[in-house]
Amino acid sequence: MTLKPPKLKNKDVVALVAPSGIVSKTKFNIAFKNIRKLGLIPVYKNSFCKNFGYLADTDFNRSNDLNVFFEDKILSDAIFCIRGGYGATRILNQIKYDKILLNPKIFVGFSDITAFQSAIYIKTGLVSFHGIVAASEFSDYTVTQIQNLLFNPTDNYKLPLKSIKVLNNGTTQGKIVGGNLSLLTSLIGTEYLYKFENNIVFIEEIAEPPYKIDRMINHLLMATDLKKAAAIVFGKFNKCTPKDYNMTGKNSFTVEQIFKQYFSDFNFPVVFDVNFGHINDGLIFPIGVKAELNTKHKEIILLEKAVI
Repeated sequence: MTLKPPKLKNKDVVALVAPSGIVSKTKFNIAFKNIRKLGLIPVYKNSFCKNFGYLADTDFNRSNDLNVFFEDKILSDAIFCIRGGYGATRILNQIKYDKILLNPKIFVGFSDITAFQSAIYIKTGLVSFHGIVAASEFSDYTVTQIQNLLFNPTDNYKLPLKSIKVLNNGTTQGKIVGGNLSLLTSLIGTEYLYKFENNIVFIEEIAEPPYKIDRMINHLLMATDLKKAAAIVFGKFNKCTPKDYNMTGKNSFTVEQIFKQYFSDFNFPVVFDVNFGHINDGLIFPIGVKAELNTKHKEIILLEKAVI
């Protein structure tokens, strides 16, 4: 069952959290200004300023921040992650999912935050929002999406695609799930990974050589129900070209070739090079919301609102 959070309104309080990697002062300042730019009030705890190796803080403090901000009805109305990095998978078993179920809030992030979003959706059904972090560039394009998804949602909202290439044609419907390829793969065999069957699955990655992309996609196909998806939407795979790793066409496949090798014979729609991932002006996907993908018209339409 899908659980939708309350929509945002002017002067709502947004908790800034860093449940994964280290946050620099620069990124924190950007995040703080971005939330103010939306007409919202940012609040935060100091735990992520401490640094614990390559983590923003200890496992306990990072998980505790999430738990406190989700559980307390007064401290915040929504939660935005400042950045990704690494560390989410270390604390999935420390999140109080029962409290999230009782007090659903807008939760925003991407990259390493994929692990939290998948786990929270599996455990509670809560719709969360993948595609930006609080320290992302909040261009007019991004702010407009935030307004249309989180503040003033409309029926049959068309995601503002800027780029898309079609591998397999078709029209299909399903709930939106997915995230970063490395994180999805790291959740295989755990109790925290999405079910892909009958869903529209979006996947992105950054800074991985093509052979590792190949290995992770193959792993997902062998170990999950990805073959039973309603559709697959691949985003931008920045810094994942053979050239980025001193390879050539003679000793490496491109990411596009990998997609074609694995998915050309599948009987559901597959698209790639869609504008989301580790880029500016990326799409924001509401996880758990039913949508329709139409490759002829090259559009993704939300069939329901993501917030209430």
